[in-house]
Amino acid sequence: MADSYFLPELLREILLKLPAKSLLRFTAVCESWHSVITSFPFISAHLAQTPHSDTLIVRRYVSTSNREHYSLFQDSKNQPFYLNFTSELNFPFNIQLGYFRIIGSCNGILCLADDLFGELRSLILWNPSIQNCLQIMAFPHHQFSFISAHLAQTPHSNTLLVRRYIDTCNKENYLLFQDSKNQPFSLDFISELNFPFKCQRGYYTIVGSYNGIVCLSGKLFGKLRSLVLWNPSIQKFITLPFPSIKPKSPHMSVLGFGADLPETNDYKLVRLVYRKNDVFGHNGFPEIEIYSINSGVWRRVVGFGIKHCIVEVMSSQAFVKGFVHWIVYDFVVNGGGLRVLIMTFNIADEVFGEIMLPDALTGGIATGLSLMLFEESLVVVKYGRGMYGVSMKLYRINLVANLKKVVGFRNNGEVLILTRENGLVSYDPNSGRNTGLGIQGYTWSFYV
Repeated sequence: MADSYFLPELLREILLKLPAKSLLRFTAVCESWHSVITSFPFISAHLAQTPHSDTLIVRRYVSTSNREHYSLFQDSKNQPFYLNFTSELNFPFNIQLGYFRIIGSCNGILCLADDLFGELRSLILWNPSIQNCLQIMAFPHHQFSFISAHLAQTPHSNTLLVRRYIDTCNKENYLLFQDSKNQPFSLDFISELNFPFKCQRGYYTIVGSYNGIVCLSGKLFGKLRSLVLWNPSIQKFITLPFPSIKPKSPHMSVLGFGADLPETNDYKLVRLVYRKNDVFGHNGFPEIEIYSINSGVWRRVVGFGIKHCIVEVMSSQAFVKGFVHWIVYDFVVNGGGLRVLIMTFNIADEVFGEIMLPDALTGGIATGLSLMLFEESLVVVKYGRGMYGVSMKLYRINLVANLKKVVGFRNNGEVLILTRENGLVSYDPNSGRNTGLGIQGYTWSFYV
């Protein structure tokens, strides 16, 4: 352990003498350091002993570009009538019209309000020095419901969203491409989205997406640190409250994201918490809780004797036709072996179910399978044997010639596959031909 060389009191005194940017990096050293540095007593003590800064922050708004700027200047007492420009801060928010109203600032923390047309839509506490923010209030849920209803009736888009992570610069990119059926082996780049979040280590896990809403999960040291619903098209997001199930013993949790738009105009998140044992797998039935956008709270649900287990590290979910789907496994009672299948969750009725897999996909282990969507169909990918869709059509893709991992599908039926050099190619399953798209990124970070 990184902190085993120091007494807790000595470690705290050492950390108190470090600048804020160094402390932000050190939160990723280990869990105990993260707990100390992010605690309110430590932050208060650090701010209290920080010398008065000669740095001046200036906010301005440029109407021609509808952009809000936050600039840093060196404000020296020995330089009258002059300010030395230091840098421009990355401002991670976007307002529909004009700029945020600054309620006030204290100890480097800014309180920002978006109160368009006299209606308070969001309140944010922002620390520009370490680029951390806390959303106190998001825009009203009834507005979220209206946006959802509008998206539901919008025609299917030819726009493709690709997420990647570049580890050399520790940056998470969300890129938009024009995906035309008439352009084989080619994607036209449109723009890069402004991603308003920063993961402490690596990149966010994308739980799922539906109707233009992306559900993001941030973890550090295996613990859930943040849950966000993000609408990249209008640059709005909701930070969800922390779940209510918090076991003290070793455990793992899996999420599922979907929507019940026709009946209730509601988005839901379901969370399954498994308690681990020392031998293999989990103990007993998982605890279950559900978050609803309409209610704004997590609630526990009981009465489900779920015997299936989801592989946490490699888990993937897919939401289609009102159901969340996961690859799961359980033990066969008589044979004693493992059985792999699909578990479902009906978002509207909040009922679990299961789907048996064909024989071509049941052999092997659950980590060899993943779920994704092609148009309105569920697809199961099995490496080494090919792909299987719910249309009962089996495709076989020979993952040779440097091909490694299936990432997604295009409107024209081509498959997006990652190469062993971490580049994205477009593959035609009919001809077997593939062409590089010039998109690079970390292996497991790609999401389409």
